[in-house]
Amino acid sequence: RHTKDWNAAQKDCHSKGGTLVTVNDRAEQDFLMSALKAISFHGTGIWLGYNDMTHEGTFTWVTGETSTFTFWAHGQPHSHHKRRFILDSVSDEDCVLLKYSDSGHWHDYPCQKLDPLGIVKEHFPYVCEYGSTVTPSPTVGSTIAPSTIELATTTVPETPSIPTL
Repeated sequence: RHTKDWNAAQKDCHSKGGTLVTVNDRAEQDFLMSALKAISFHGTGIWLGYNDMTHEGTFTWVTGETSTFTFWAHGQPHSHHKRRFILDSVSDEDCVLLKYSDSGHWHDYPCQKLDPLGIVKEHFPYVCEYGSTVTPSPTVGSTIAPSTIELATTTVPETPSIPTL
């Protein structure tokens, strides 16, 4: 299993044509947790493509999606005015971890732990998400009258991308 800091994980996903995973609703949250359970995931959590790097306190998805769904743990996200640990003073908690060990609740974490002693390394697994483009295809219906053919265009629903580890 690969673990990286948030920036390296996002860069890896981007190099493969994707982004860190987004979670737009409860169904996606539940799907992600089920997928992790199905692979017998035993880690603390996984990086999400959610951060407040641009404007402190305003979290956005790396894809630009504007979903209002969140699944923050109690007391999360932390206020940038409150520091919990000594190391927090050198690193803002701008990135989001889906904490599997906390029933999938979201926690804000430093994107890269800046530990001057090299003792604490905050690297986590991550899930890349890939978009799909579906082109509608016409379907021909049955003949209704000898001179009339019914032509119906059926829009194929966009298939949700299945995240991969």
